[in-house]
Amino acid sequence: MKIRDFILAVIVIVIWGVNFTVIKLGLSEIPPILLVSLRYTFASLPAIIFIKRPETSWKYIVAYGMTVGVGQFSCLFCAVNLGMPAGISSVILQAQAFFTILFAAILFKEQIKISQLIGLMVAVIGLFFGAFPI
Repeated sequence: MKIRDFILAVIVIVIWGVNFTVIKLGLSEIPPILLVSLRYTFASLPAIIFIKRPETSWKYIVAYGMTVGVGQFSCLFCAVNLGMPAGISSVILQAQAFFTILFAAILFKEQIKISQLIGLMVAVIGLFFGAFPI
């Protein structure tokens, strides 16, 4: 791995980790659903300018935005607002990988690949050790 790639990976990890602490801090002043709305508004505006729209129909773009943006993050922000620790919320959010693959297989009849199964096994092991530390 090139040093540039390694540094970019570390930056992504740090931003992802700090993200949950910032959510917790933001919820001390702003209601959960409003904070979700602000988060997606300020994240999507630069994305509209710099990122090309995917070559898929609008119904899939809107469906993804509503399920992940509104559904998943609204539940996450409400849970953190009710007292879920920021560290635990970051781990629980990773359960999205299971649902993404499951829904793709059921709704879109996609074949589950070996690499996806390996990834899910790694995720299960990580969640196991998170739940039952050695």
